[in-house]
Amino acid sequence: MHRNKSNKIYRGIRELSNFKTKPPIVSRITSEDGKLLLETEEIKKRWSEYTAVLFENRPTKPEPPNLDGPRILVSEVADAIRILKKMAKPRNLMVSPQK
Repeated sequence: MHRNKSNKIYRGIRELSNFKTKPPIVSRITSEDGKLLLETEEIKKRWSEYTAVLFENRPTKPEPPNLDGPRILVSEVADAIRILKKMAKPRNLMVSPQK
């Protein structure tokens, strides 16, 4: 019942404000010299030119520093696993198998 009142109020406001849907925005695609382009192929070519110009002067990203660090020894991994096993506590996890 409340929704019906809201719909009536909304409809009344729309009628009073002469609300109309906005027409679609039409943009013009022009060549570099200002000539209006109408053919699909010309428009595609112009977009290709436009994006090429946008991206041609982009500076290159600097190379990241070497983040490899020292090599990890097998003994270090084995020690870490041994410590984790000691710290692990048995838990009752309710995990059902996937079907």
